[in-house]
Amino acid sequence: MKKFSLKKIIAIIAICLVVIISAGLVVKFVFFNNGNDYRVNAKEIEYNKTFGVDFKQEYPSENLLAINTKNAPFAYADTSLFSGKRITKIDIPVSEVISKDAKQYFTIYTVKSNLVKVDGSVSINDCAQYKIYIPESEITSVKLNKWISIDLSSYFIFVEEDETLAFFNFEDPVICGYSNTAGYDYIYNLSDKGQEEKDKSILMEVYTDDLPNLSGKKASVIGDSISTFEGVSNNVEMNSTIGENRVHYPRQDYRDIDSADKTWWGRTINSTGMDLCVNNSWSGSRVFNNDGAAYQTRCTELHNNQGEQPDVIFVYMGLNDFAGEVPIGSFKKLSKVYKNNAYIEPTNFAEAYAIMIHKMKERYKNADIFVMTSPVIGRKYMPELLGEYNQVMIDVANYFECPIIDLANYKAYSYVDCTVDGSHPNQRGMDIMADLLVRSLKAYYA
Repeated sequence: MKKFSLKKIIAIIAICLVVIISAGLVVKFVFFNNGNDYRVNAKEIEYNKTFGVDFKQEYPSENLLAINTKNAPFAYADTSLFSGKRITKIDIPVSEVISKDAKQYFTIYTVKSNLVKVDGSVSINDCAQYKIYIPESEITSVKLNKWISIDLSSYFIFVEEDETLAFFNFEDPVICGYSNTAGYDYIYNLSDKGQEEKDKSILMEVYTDDLPNLSGKKASVIGDSISTFEGVSNNVEMNSTIGENRVHYPRQDYRDIDSADKTWWGRTINSTGMDLCVNNSWSGSRVFNNDGAAYQTRCTELHNNQGEQPDVIFVYMGLNDFAGEVPIGSFKKLSKVYKNNAYIEPTNFAEAYAIMIHKMKERYKNADIFVMTSPVIGRKYMPELLGEYNQVMIDVANYFECPIIDLANYKAYSYVDCTVDGSHPNQRGMDIMADLLVRSLKAYYA
């Protein structure tokens, strides 16, 4: 039998200790987040040619006539062309613009299909409308006569199953070209009585993206002012506990967000076919330590008065904790915040956030809980500090295996272009948020 010296024995023991400690660290790490990162990689935007595939070749813009926009808006007589799709790009033959600047736009409407008919009448003020701006680099003259391609992915134009598209307003500074070719019928004068034109065709190539069909799922939201809307996030008929919730939207400052359908969550839920279960958002609220603290009871008040449970929960909170400089803390494992079948009284953001998510997991066992990180805000531009709060959200979500929508690292969202006051989204901000969410849902449920 081989004999070992005391020195060799000590060395072997030391090596074993290192291996055991290292293994322990690895086990601890794997236990902490299961070795996985649950951030959802959103699907790329698709540009599927849906209508007018060869118009640019068949109808050179210099051969087209300037349209008379006094008869606008114009809608397709075939109202099924874009049903249930998102419009991602459009190629349009621009005949004229009013001036050589960045203010040149034309209008796209989504209109209920049953209203698009001869002798019908549509109030364009009741239709969703989008001002589509021509890139200034394309405007070389007021008489353009050329095809221009415009990416519409940041507009989030969604055509519902019972809707179609209509184009142009008589006040638009952009004039399109048309052909005397028959075959692509339009309904004219939607705001009057509708006049069907058989011998004229407005020519546009339209690209779309198919959206995920999540019909049958119910979605709930828990958030702060960014997710509020009067009559929804404080609607006691939806949930009897939310009547006192303070709201931020709509406001005079955000004239373009005049309905819940134009919020990030409204666009996301409607365009994927889901139904809203409960929106429990409270202006000014935090996860921890103030009125409406989400970790207390709000996180378990996401079912409606009829007892219907959410299938999907969007958690968009943390900005007010950051703005209020709530202590960040850290989260390692559940047993630190949940002991002897009871939650501790949290002392920091991390503990409160973990308690909130765990309560939701326990109360709504069959729901997919999507954790959303927070983008930098202008009125408190401290990205490194906000990053620490976001890292807590990511750590907690990973621990509880919740999918993460990492809005904080979505380059398209900026507080300069996407908010009114450096914090609350304008319509562009709402659309960009919805864009990321819908593409993330498409990837997650693929």
